[in-house]
Amino acid sequence: MGFISYHGEKEDRYSEVLEYSRARQEEEWKKSEEERISKWLKELTGDDKLAHFNIQELLKLILSQYKALKDSYCSIVDAGEIPSGCDTACLWKDFSIDIADRHIQAFHVMPELREKHLQTFIDKIFKLSGIISASEHLEKIGTDSGYRKYFVECFDPTWTGRHFYHLLQYIGKGDESAVEDFLEIYKRYTIILNLYFYQAFRPRDNGWIGQIEAERSAIDDIKVQYSRRAHIVLNPAFLQNPLYKKEEQVVNASAMEETTIVEPIIEEPVASRPEEEAMIVPQSGLDRVQFKALLEKQGIANYVAACKLLLKCEMPENIRENYEKLIERMPLLQDAVDKFDHVYHADLDQFDDYFAPEALTVTATLVEYEVVKPSEEILQDTRENVYQASKKLLLLVNEKIDEIYKFVTIETNAEARALEALMSQDGYVDPELKLRRD
Repeated sequence: MGFISYHGEKEDRYSEVLEYSRARQEEEWKKSEEERISKWLKELTGDDKLAHFNIQELLKLILSQYKALKDSYCSIVDAGEIPSGCDTACLWKDFSIDIADRHIQAFHVMPELREKHLQTFIDKIFKLSGIISASEHLEKIGTDSGYRKYFVECFDPTWTGRHFYHLLQYIGKGDESAVEDFLEIYKRYTIILNLYFYQAFRPRDNGWIGQIEAERSAIDDIKVQYSRRAHIVLNPAFLQNPLYKKEEQVVNASAMEETTIVEPIIEEPVASRPEEEAMIVPQSGLDRVQFKALLEKQGIANYVAACKLLLKCEMPENIRENYEKLIERMPLLQDAVDKFDHVYHADLDQFDDYFAPEALTVTATLVEYEVVKPSEEILQDTRENVYQASKKLLLLVNEKIDEIYKFVTIETNAEARALEALMSQDGYVDPELKLRRD
């Protein structure tokens, strides 16, 4: 298959036509994406102006909004009572690193690109000193479970802990408007940050949009919880970066008031001997031995089986719906990984090593609580944490499916267009059979 050159001889042009098809598809995609993002921003915030800013304008806004966020944080900290054991300067640096890295991750970039942009933000935007480098941070996030847990539980508003935000609510309990301002600046800042990364990375999937929507919803939930004066117990030990924590440091938790936060610490039951296990009939109906074995094996198939065990137990309907969807969607993720790993390798490490087992573990705690019926306060807090965890897990699964298929579809469409162009040159394609452009 080929074109007739001006000199009359045949020459294979498929690779050149494929490159042209990719470039053409890229331009069409950029135009449609800009229109779609503008519409999405209008619906989300009532204002689509940011969708039309170029990357330099967005960078200027990032600098100004980060300063506003930092000033808001400092005003809360300076005016309030700091719990013993909390290093607010260290927390701010860690929060800054996390807010950049967590949103870079939403664009599913290669590790070297993730490290490069994170280091640029640490040096040029945040101007942080005396901290871990981007490469060291990413290495520890990937290999140190305690370090990873600290960042997720403290700073990710869509996960269960939310300790950093609850700390601000505790410190700023005398000035609710200051905390409200911080959360509103955070919401605006993350939109600007993501629009900047969108222009820098030009992603093929919508994971970053889903993350923004989930975060805004989570921030609103935090505000509602605070406005209702929900009983929240804050443990400063959860707010200490394990990289800097001193073994001899003792936290005075008794100094805390009951207007603050953290779910009760649930101790793992002492392991029983095999002959004792045979005599134990869990009140919840959950086979904890099989459940624990499935989590230890890891892997999507084992997580699906663990979800099915949980669904045999009593749980709130909204959580049950999330797990029913997870049972449906996780096999689709595994299928996509199996089919297209040779084309595109999706990073499932954090899903496999942290988010899935953590979400399933806290749900196992809840189904036993539903039977034991502790105080309504504890039960409600645990339900909320489990709902957030299951919702986050479902979001991650759907993001990964979209990530894989968007990449594969783009490559397939470019090849199809190139083939169509070549065949059309030789009169082989009926106009009725040409690829639709809509």
